Amino acid sequence: MNDIVLEKMQLRKQLTAIRDGLPASVRTAQSQAACEHLITLTKEKGYRSVMVYIPFRSELDIWPYIEWCWQQQLEVFAPRCNVAELTMTLYPLYNKGQLRRGSYGIMEPDQQILEPTDAVPHAVIVPGLAFNDNGHRLGYGGGYYDRYYEKIGASTSWIGAAFQQQLVDCIPVDRYDIILNFVVSNKGIERFS
Repeated sequence: MNDIVLEKMQLRKQLTAIRDGLPASVRTAQSQAACEHLITLTKEKGYRSVMVYIPFRSELDIWPYIEWCWQQQLEVFAPRCNVAELTMTLYPLYNKGQLRRGSYGIMEPDQQILEPTDAVPHAVIVPGLAFNDNGHRLGYGGGYYDRYYEKIGASTSWIGAAFQQQLVDCIPVDRYDIILNFVVSNKGIERFS
């Protein structure tokens, strides 16, 4: 194992504990504030379609943002994980009832009632454990979002969603890690070139 892999493993453990340790009331308040900033960014950039993640465990809850997108009649896509290939397939999502428990216990689009799509969203909302002010992200280690980035390219806006406690100074990176265009937290919107 190289130094970057070890450093990422240690940082994942540390930041998972910090995020899990946030009181539910703090997570709710910060999630709501971050969603307001996501709405502002979506309006500012004129996104008409977004790929979202379905919040899991102690992740920033973006359901208020997803529901706002539906109200505004924006196209909402959610991923299904293909664990064997470590890839994601996009599905349109129109309501919560179209989700079922999938890979890793995460709610995913129900492939019995929804058809996959090759559509490329205007923006991808990305979860993670840590984000820094260079647009780097520390994910969970599977590389799903990095592979999806390789597939659809940089023409899409990549937006990290985080609690302020997940904003750190330094993240170890290697050549496969995506660089985000924005990080949105309860503190506001950070922009990167």
